[in-house]
Amino acid sequence: MNVKKANQTMEKYTLFSLVQKELSDLKKTAESKQKEIKKETTKTNTTPKTQTTTTQTTPQKENLYASYMNKATLIGQNFDEAAYAIDGERQDSFDPMLKAFDTSYKQWDALLNEIYGTLKSCLSSSEFTVLRDIQRNWIKERDYNAGSASAYSEYAPEIAYTESLAASTRERCYALLEQYRETLR
Repeated sequence: MNVKKANQTMEKYTLFSLVQKELSDLKKTAESKQKEIKKETTKTNTTPKTQTTTTQTTPQKENLYASYMNKATLIGQNFDEAAYAIDGERQDSFDPMLKAFDTSYKQWDALLNEIYGTLKSCLSSSEFTVLRDIQRNWIKERDYNAGSASAYSEYAPEIAYTESLAASTRERCYALLEQYRETLR
């Protein structure tokens, strides 16, 4: 949240004291981060170019694992929990549930592709070849399991299929992150 938005919100709305305090705290945090960024920018502008290059690439590489874990957590909170919270029987339609699981699956698949792409650039050629072969086998297994889940579902086989895809892809994301934790740091 930027400081200007915080000020506008605080002026525009009458907020409960707890919300007002939280917003004020967020504003202070944003202000201090802006000061840190200004200091870093000033520091970076005064250092020689060779040092600037290493300081810019190292923090990004060191934060990849944490960044991917944060993304995974957000997908779980924003998409998985929403999909499981929908009660299709109660709504008399399974469409919202199917759409929610499909969206969840697409989010996990995008994250998996991002992790895989990063590993492709980080691993040696031989290490990546091994990963690629394992990944291809995993895709076959994921699809087979989704088909099985669909075949044995008593109701809404499409939901069982999509839910299985999302769950398998989520597990694969976490497995790759743990397996290559040190590589992504």
